[in-house]
Parts: sequence; structure tokens; C-alpha cells
Amino acid sequence: MSTDTNQLLRVLGSSAGSLRPVAPGASRAPGAKGWTPIEHADFARLLEQAQAGSLSTGLPVTVEKDAGVSLSEEELAQLSVAADKAEAAGIRSALVMLDGKSVLLDVHTRSVKGAADLSSGLLSGVDGVINLTTTPGSTTSPAGAGIAPLPSPAPSGNALIRLLASGNR
Repeated sequence: MSTDTNQLLRVLGSSAGSLRPVAPGASRAPGAKGWTPIEHADFARLLEQAQAGSLSTGLPVTVEKDAGVSLSEEELAQLSVAADKAEAAGIRSALVMLDGKSVLLDVHTRSVKGAADLSSGLLSGVDGVINLTTTPGSTTSPAGAGIAPLPSPAPSGNALIRLLASGNR
């Protein structure tokens, strides 16, 4: 008995939190222009999109009430895309650098835990760094462009601060 790949996709599409193909620049909300229901997608095309990093769960990132961080809707949308890519890379907790802000993101719960204090020279509890800082004059969205799992064993303290300051990814 052979199984049609499109049947498998329909089964996957019925699961909560399933991935959806999204056209670049399109809204990630179901029914929005550029959003394709999984049951109408072709497996080969989905595989191409997964390899290109253009699949999205469409799940939002929230800021915890006691985080003490204020983020715009655009920044939260960037974090949502970056969280998808970070999760695919196996990152659970990340330091996110976003246009002058450094925040701690719990990738699994998709929530911003608070501002990251890098002044002490010590940062622990993260296993990846996401750089969403826009370069001056850039017109493209950097979402997810700078995701990097930390090497194992992960650098800590001053070594981590030097690594972050060097801009190496």
C-alpha cells in the first residue's frame, strides 16, 4: 500500500502549531493573501520552502508581564519568524539583539522573559544568539538572518561578551 504525500500533509495540517508555507512579505494569518493551507500544498514545494527557511508556524511571540520590555508589533513579528528558525536549529533559550535592545527569548514558550543585562560581563542560560539588528540604510528585514547556536561548550562570561561584540556568527 502506498501513501500519497498530500494525504500525509493533510494529516500534519490538522495538528495544532503545524507549519504553513508563506509567500515572502505576506501576512502569516490564516486566510491572508499569500497564506496557503497545508492541504493544498505540494510536498516537494514544502520541502524546498523548508530548506530555504520560508515556512512559518504563524505562532506569535509574547512579552511576559513582568519582563519590563516594550516591543512594537513589527519587532514581535520579527521575533516570531526568528523563533521558528531558532526552534528548527534546536535553540531553546536565546539572547536576541534587536536594534539597540538585548532581550531573553524562551523559544519553546515563544515569550520574551526580560531585558538581557550584558554590563556585568556574564550571561548564562542561553544556548543561542539571534541578531535582528538592522544595518543603517538597510531596506530588507533581517528577521532570522543572524541566528547562531553557541558552540559547545558554550562560551560564558567575558568570552561570550567578546564573541557578541566581535559580530562573528
